[in-house]
Amino acid sequence: RQKSRTFSYITKSLFINGIFGDEGGDAFTGYEIAVAPGLVRLARHQNNYVNLVDAPAEVAIGDTVKLEAVLKGAEIAVSVNGKELIRYVDEAPVLEGKLGLRAYGTGMKASCVTLNGEAVVLPEEKEHEQVSSMWLPYRTEAAEGEFRLEKGGYNGSQEQIISCSSGEIGVYNRGLNRSGMYFAADKDYNGYLYISAVRPVRVTVSLRNADCSVVYASETFTARGGWKKYAFTLVPDAEEINGSFLVSVSDGEAKLGYAFLEMGEWGRYKGLHVRRDVGEGLEKMGINLLRFGGCMANAEEYLWKKMTGEPEDRVPYRGWWYPYSSFGFGILEFIELCEKLGVACVPDFNGYETEEDMRDFVRYALGTDENDEWVQLRLQSSHPQPYQLEYIQFGNEETVDEAFADRFIAACRGVWSVAPQITMVVGDFDYNRHPFDDPWDIPPECTAKGLPNLNPHKRMMDYAMEAGQNGKVWFDIHWWSEHGTTPLPFPECAWNFHKQLGVVTPGTKSKIV
Repeated sequence: RQKSRTFSYITKSLFINGIFGDEGGDAFTGYEIAVAPGLVRLARHQNNYVNLVDAPAEVAIGDTVKLEAVLKGAEIAVSVNGKELIRYVDEAPVLEGKLGLRAYGTGMKASCVTLNGEAVVLPEEKEHEQVSSMWLPYRTEAAEGEFRLEKGGYNGSQEQIISCSSGEIGVYNRGLNRSGMYFAADKDYNGYLYISAVRPVRVTVSLRNADCSVVYASETFTARGGWKKYAFTLVPDAEEINGSFLVSVSDGEAKLGYAFLEMGEWGRYKGLHVRRDVGEGLEKMGINLLRFGGCMANAEEYLWKKMTGEPEDRVPYRGWWYPYSSFGFGILEFIELCEKLGVACVPDFNGYETEEDMRDFVRYALGTDENDEWVQLRLQSSHPQPYQLEYIQFGNEETVDEAFADRFIAACRGVWSVAPQITMVVGDFDYNRHPFDDPWDIPPECTAKGLPNLNPHKRMMDYAMEAGQNGKVWFDIHWWSEHGTTPLPFPECAWNFHKQLGVVTPGTKSKIV
């Protein structure tokens, strides 16, 4: 299903004046022109992502699209199928660089590419081995075998099959954005694999350098039968700052379903599955509140009930940033981290969670009746005491219209029916453009979503008044600071927005955060 809320990972993009650096979706400086169903977008990257302007476009999946960009100094014009749809002047233009193409979360074929009137010769398409996209293939010299991806797997939509008839072949992981893993010498690293093998097969796990030519630690075991969990401990004999984790097979076939690797107790924060340096770094920052959410919470399957149980048993989902995402660290792990840090937590929930789902979450998190099925589930997860929870955010960067107000009010009913002390936070968006004087007739240029009025906000605060909350609904608005020499007037707009909330609902105790 194609929805505007999933635009970010269903795009076909032309990059212009690109200065490319390390691996990663945003690791370059330049412009991106992207087409997606019904839309064309101009964005700028400076090792980040800034959306400059969108325009409607007659584009559908499967269409052949003529995409044209003309740069004249700071001015950029974008045409789709011969019709100019965007003309934009950049305050801080990128004036030179290279040309690039990519598909993000979809397939694409490109042809007839020209640059300044001259044809661009595209490299021939290579036949890719069937290796899971977050992993890389490995073969010893003269090894024979193959990689296959098939539907199914231990708990997800696909499984990695490695078949080896001679030598050794496998797959290796390089960590986030394939930037390499750090291994400390003489320290233990613990992990486990879920493997299925029709016949007994030798499987080796090892910690290696960037290209897997140097082995620092390894363990070999025989896998046999249906899906089983195989635990291991690896102790590297030397330090490596750019390492890889390799799973390899020799003389047989194995199906890989789930892989996990972490530091031993020495490198974990207070017994959690969280890096110790990250936890201690947060302590040193002196923070007193953390929010967990963002665009990832906008994915359709980002639902809290999918985050319960053991991480390896949680079904992967189509994420906002990657087609395959896992719930290895979810809302419950976040709350536990905040408890260990001694700070307040604000878990962000998908803006389509139902009233029943939100009620069930509060029963799970704060309930004390051991006959309650949700309290029993928490007890099974080894957290006997209720969680420390004061705030819940609903949605992220939402279009706060009447439909969202309906869903937010329903979520409040669910939460407050169990825990009226919880402060509910609206996942609002952007009021940074210009202050507005009339909350009942807002000029479209004053908000990112073009909201016509604050009636949905009034309804949410009024409901909080009726529910005995004194209108205490908080609004999470976002401040953009990437606009060159003329940053948006956030402080002025923020205070004006807060003032207008008081106009539509006098006496409200609402805050902007």
